Amino acid sequence: MYEYGNLIYDATEGWLFVKQGKKEDLKTETLISSLNGLGKKGWELVTYDSELGYLLKLRKEKDK
Repeated sequence: MYEYGNLIYDATEGWLFVKQGKKEDLKTETLISSLNGLGKKGWELVTYDSELGYLLKLRKEKDK
């Protein structure tokens, strides 16, 4: 099972990570530093969409 989030760039707020409708300010300067930070947390880049931004996924452990 996966959880999904979107990485977007806002000209006034910078790089933001959006998951479940909540925005998280990554406080990063570049796309690469944003992706590296999310990658260290287990997020994987899936694709880029011009409207949604960068789509990432995180593997969740299966509920027992």
